[in-house]
Amino acid sequence: MSIRRSLVLMIMLVLAATLLAGDDANNPHDLKTLAAKQAWISLQRDLEKLDAQYQRDRQARIRKAIVDLETAKVMAAQAVNADEIVRIDQVVNSLREQGPVGQADSEIKPVFLLKIQAVVDGVDELHISTGGAQWVKGQNKWPPKVQLNDIEWNPKEQNRLSNDGNNTYLSKSADIGRVMVIQRSGRGPVEVISAGNVVRIAL
Repeated sequence: MSIRRSLVLMIMLVLAATLLAGDDANNPHDLKTLAAKQAWISLQRDLEKLDAQYQRDRQARIRKAIVDLETAKVMAAQAVNADEIVRIDQVVNSLREQGPVGQADSEIKPVFLLKIQAVVDGVDELHISTGGAQWVKGQNKWPPKVQLNDIEWNPKEQNRLSNDGNNTYLSKSADIGRVMVIQRSGRGPVEVISAGNVVRIAL
């Protein structure tokens, strides 16, 4: 009996010594007693668990907000409200920049806005795909400058523009098969023809 008691006592002493000596890095207050150290370590572990749960809940809430905003963007597109689409895009992008949001992209088909600015002489065609853009010139002059969203492009120098790297003008996940002109200015009708993976725009 005394041998067993000594063994149990020795194990308890070893455990106590480990707890007291092994957590100096997590003991900024230089606590000395076992009870105080255990209380502090227990608090830190619980706070880590709570923080991990908070991060999971936060990501889930951001995912829901992105889904709701994408739904609002669809409604704005149906109402031909380009300005609101731009504003919603800015909010969604700011939420995505805060970190990974998991399944939000797969829960709803997002709407992507492509703003095209060009000075066109005559009738030209612009072919758009998620892989790149191509300018097909008519009989008149080349446009001096074309802008696809924030990307500036000179088709006269290079009539093809790859949609990647610093020249990314449209998300690779955009559904090219469903295109809608929601706003135009400066000239007559714009004809949009969706042909497979390419959209042909007669300007």
